[in-house]
Amino acid sequence: MSNRDNILKFLTNKPDGACDDCVSAKADVSPRQQVNQICNQLQKQGRVKRKLEICSTCNRFKKVNTLLFGNAERLKPPSERGDTFTAKCITAADRVGAALVNTCDLFEPTKYLRIQNDSEYAKACRDAIFQTKGGIVVFPPPPIGTAAEILQGEV
Repeated sequence: MSNRDNILKFLTNKPDGACDDCVSAKADVSPRQQVNQICNQLQKQGRVKRKLEICSTCNRFKKVNTLLFGNAERLKPPSERGDTFTAKCITAADRVGAALVNTCDLFEPTKYLRIQNDSEYAKACRDAIFQTKGGIVVFPPPPIGTAAEILQGEV
C-alpha cells in the first residue's frame, strides 16, 4: 500500500481526525513531512479537511486532518437528484448490516433538535440509525411540526 493509501485508511477509521505527527506514527508513514505533503494534496482534492484544533490522539492544539465524505449532487435541489445510493451500495450495506443515511432526511430532525432540546426525540433518531441493518434509515418525524413551522411560530 502507498503512503497515501495508509493515510486514507487510518483517517477512515479515525472520524475525529489526527494531526500530522499522530497520522505519521499510527499510519506508519515517515518522514512526518510526507504526511503533511500528502494531506495538503488530499485537501486540494476535497478529500481531507485540515483545521487548527485539538488532536483527539495527542490532545495538542495542532492542524488536524479529517476525512471528508462527499455528495456529488449536493449543489442540486433534492428534487432534481438521482438515486441516493447505488444498487451496489445498498447490496453491500445489506451484506454487512450497515445503516445508510440520506443527508436530506437529516434536515428536519437536525433543524428541530437545534431549536428544541428534546432528548427523547434525539434518542428516537439515534435508535432509528442503530436499529437499521442493511437499509436506509427512516427518521421519526419531529413531534411538533416541521422546523420551518417552529421557526415561524406556527406551532
